[in-house]
Amino acid sequence: MEKLKRTTISRRTVDRMSVDKDTVYWDRELSGFGVRVYASGRKVYVVQTRAQGRSRRVTVGRHGVITAEQARQRAALIIARIKSGEAAVAAPKRAPKGPTVAEVAERYLREHIDVRCKASTARQVRMVLRKYILPEFGECAVEAVEREQVWALRNRLHRVPSAANHVVNTLSAMFTMGETWGVVPEGINP
Repeated sequence: MEKLKRTTISRRTVDRMSVDKDTVYWDRELSGFGVRVYASGRKVYVVQTRAQGRSRRVTVGRHGVITAEQARQRAALIIARIKSGEAAVAAPKRAPKGPTVAEVAERYLREHIDVRCKASTARQVRMVLRKYILPEFGECAVEAVEREQVWALRNRLHRVPSAANHVVNTLSAMFTMGETWGVVPEGINP
């Protein structure tokens, strides 16, 4: 029988983890909370617990998209839900309605960038939209875009810091204009 690998799960310890074959490291502090490290380098936070005679393993989130502390908080909630007999994860919210990011981007280009910006700025915004924002969020409803997703994209662009910053600035400006037009609900600017 393989010995359980226990450690204190934190951003620092998870960042340093690397394995030759898929391995799960369990947290010393929160029983049932762990991080699964794949040989490819991908790391996923998991919860495993027993309730009503059945063992359940649930994925909490991917390292880099959520922090170790966020994963620990979610894991505690999931464990409590399972132990009380509820579903591990709450039923999904209703599908967000309203325009997609691509539709707001099109209007943003047409009514703001093309009218108020220099040609070089317009080229830069179009490139950021075409290369980074639309492939990632184009089909999503604006209400569905969350801050964690934007920061995950920004973090993936860490080798090109200027592009990462342009992505965040363009999305922010686009959502702000969308609020002004009344097509983006207030307070959801990621």
